[in-house]
Amino acid sequence: MSKLKIDYKGGYRQVSKYLIREHDANFAVIIDAIVSIHNMNSDKLCNISGESAAMISNGFLSRNTGLGIYIVKANVKKIEGLGLMTAIKKGQGNTKHYVIHIDRINKYIEGLAPKFKQWFENSLKLSKKDIGRSENADLEKFKTSDENFATAMAELTDSAENSNSQLVGNKPTQSSKTTQPNAVKPTVEEKIKETNIETTTDETSVVVDNLIHKSEAKKERKAKRNYETTREPASSKISAANWKRLENAYNDLPLINNQGRFYVTNEDNKGFFSLSEYKQDLVIESVKYKIDATTTASRPSTYIELASKGKLEVASESLHIAI
Repeated sequence: MSKLKIDYKGGYRQVSKYLIREHDANFAVIIDAIVSIHNMNSDKLCNISGESAAMISNGFLSRNTGLGIYIVKANVKKIEGLGLMTAIKKGQGNTKHYVIHIDRINKYIEGLAPKFKQWFENSLKLSKKDIGRSENADLEKFKTSDENFATAMAELTDSAENSNSQLVGNKPTQSSKTTQPNAVKPTVEEKIKETNIETTTDETSVVVDNLIHKSEAKKERKAKRNYETTREPASSKISAANWKRLENAYNDLPLINNQGRFYVTNEDNKGFFSLSEYKQDLVIESVKYKIDATTTASRPSTYIELASKGKLEVASESLHIAI
């Protein structure tokens, strides 16, 4: 079958400017796409009542134009309403048989030419900028442009002559580290570990030390229970320090494929600051655990969300997610 040709009449790229002005760019692009598919895909051609037709689904047309399905459907209906093409649907699928009336398309574009010319002339007459701009003003703009270019070239030449730097290849981007120490406070394990108090051989001292040890152990257990169970958000000072610790933990992660980085949003920051001190520590420990692990870390938002739901826990020396 012979190829079809649209007479674009000086259109923008391969789309008629007349069709764009009368309808819109999507309308013109879809017409061009259907004609191109007809010309470039012989396997999609068929014969409908003696007329050459192209079998094209809405999805295929959408992928070829980059337009959404609904935009494609709306413009196909408009094109068919003008009689430029006949879309015949066969079967239960979305594939349509497009009979392209190329003579009508070219005749329609030809008929739009005078209308387009009149519109362009009217737009020039109504343009306040064109009316207010004199020929001298245009010449001044040209002169200013010449001077700007001459200045730019002079600066470029001067910088090239005085430069001592050498061109080097771009190095892999490295995450910047903060000056905040990596260990501002003890880890979770260190907080919940009971302190061993040395006792002397003196019996009185042993008794006293045992009483002190029991008292301190009791206080430690109570503090640990409150530390782990409280739902109160950590203070702003503690949260700020923990936020820096979290950033440093991500910066210490090995640079491997699919490694999570410290990419955060305002929502992540708010979510972290709303956590208790214990849950903030869990988030930090979950990232630090990945430094020597074989698996990659997730983004901060994942750990923050799990901690807020109570699904992030510490088990012995490793960290796991409670399902």
